[in-house]
Amino acid sequence: MPQNKIYVGNIAYAAELEEIKSLFEPYGTIEDIAMAMDKETEKFRGFAIVMMPDADEAAKAIAGVDGHRLRGRRLVVNMAVKKSKLTKEEATPVAAGSRPGGSLPRRVRRSADARPRRSGRNPRRG
Repeated sequence: MPQNKIYVGNIAYAAELEEIKSLFEPYGTIEDIAMAMDKETEKFRGFAIVMMPDADEAAKAIAGVDGHRLRGRRLVVNMAVKKSKLTKEEATPVAAGSRPGGSLPRRVRRSADARPRRSGRNPRRG
């Protein structure tokens, strides 16, 4: 049975599992809820993954709970994306010379003293 994983973010650190469960229960069957905990401090990290077996129920839950306020914070709810898809290694790098019109020059400021002084007049207006 395929699971539909729902990402729930921007959760208050003091939120409980039962509060998250009560938000999703009206939309259908909840298989499991995984609350992300920090490995070192064992404190809640502020997001959870809710697993629902039915795709239609999951879509209704996302539409219904997204933007809902829980303990004063507006929740962000969408389909979960694998972490590997978010890493920079898999993104295709863009070479500087591959842009239309060539590469852009890099401006480097060595110090605040190297900044040119501007007079009160606009030098372009003449």
